[in-house]
Amino acid sequence: MLESFWFNVQYGINHVLDIKAYDHLLFLIVLTVPYMFKDWKRVFLLVTMFTLGHTLSLVLAVYNIVSVKAEMVELLIPITILIVALFNVFTSGKGAQKEKVGILFLSTLFFGLIHGLGFAREFKMLLGDTDNKFVLLFEFALGIEIAQVIIVLAILILSIINFLVYKYFPLLILQILIVLGSTILFYLILHFFRNPLRNVEINNKHIIAPSDGKLVVVEDVFENEFLKEDCTQLSIFMSPLNVHKQWYPVNGKIIYSKNHKGKYLVAWHPKSSLENERSTIVIETEERNKILFRQIAGAVARRICNYSKEGVIVNQKMEAGFIKFGSRIDVFIPKKAKIT
Repeated sequence: MLESFWFNVQYGINHVLDIKAYDHLLFLIVLTVPYMFKDWKRVFLLVTMFTLGHTLSLVLAVYNIVSVKAEMVELLIPITILIVALFNVFTSGKGAQKEKVGILFLSTLFFGLIHGLGFAREFKMLLGDTDNKFVLLFEFALGIEIAQVIIVLAILILSIINFLVYKYFPLLILQILIVLGSTILFYLILHFFRNPLRNVEINNKHIIAPSDGKLVVVEDVFENEFLKEDCTQLSIFMSPLNVHKQWYPVNGKIIYSKNHKGKYLVAWHPKSSLENERSTIVIETEERNKILFRQIAGAVARRICNYSKEGVIVNQKMEAGFIKFGSRIDVFIPKKAKIT
């Protein structure tokens, strides 16, 4: 129950934070940019209206009350972004946002309806034949709202920084550089913490890489923490540009999960696998094979999130954890396994 709830909430979060599907993110930016931090209540009401519109359109689509051609929706989405951007340009500093709050809220609700229709087809596939459609819709909407609040907070904080820059740094070139720098920083933060869904075909015969990155080590070793046998070790190094989320490499039952405190050597150091802060997870498959993988912190990466609990049944599409600002994953597989 809790696992299903968290999956659906994450699905909503991923829908907003997916950097490749930037239309949602771009709309939030143009909607929020004109406001200062002191206007946070109004901003949160606006994004909530957008969430309501988005959810309402999904309800209408799921129950086949409304059906709009995908081509039409794809055309309307950038038009809504352009309209909001032009509205903010022409009303900036004129108090129009305060005077016509009702119009702005209703417009945001309408734009949420349009953006929701753009996601209706994919959402229907997620629902499948489930009978708890309203529950899933609520959980998905909660994920959307959480992600939007994160983005809005980041934008409002940046607005404070830029306001202080314009007030206390009169040089135009310095103002431009700081504003540009804060914009780039905002993008990099979103890019680094992006949380895409993994599109893989679950296969009991395959061991899938638990993370993005570059395979830097393939060697035969003796694993002495849990397996106590000769294995093939695969080490994956994650650069700052990679997704730092981890998934389970196989389907099965978690039989071991342990966090270890340690040093913070650079990720490519030969001893980092044994001496750095790390988490070790072992999964037993239906064929009784035991696959061990290890999250390893680095010189910069000092925060490992391990979601694994012993006794839980997992599959290759489920999240195993997240390494913030790092770094390396080691996978220990049977020597007989074929690497492709």
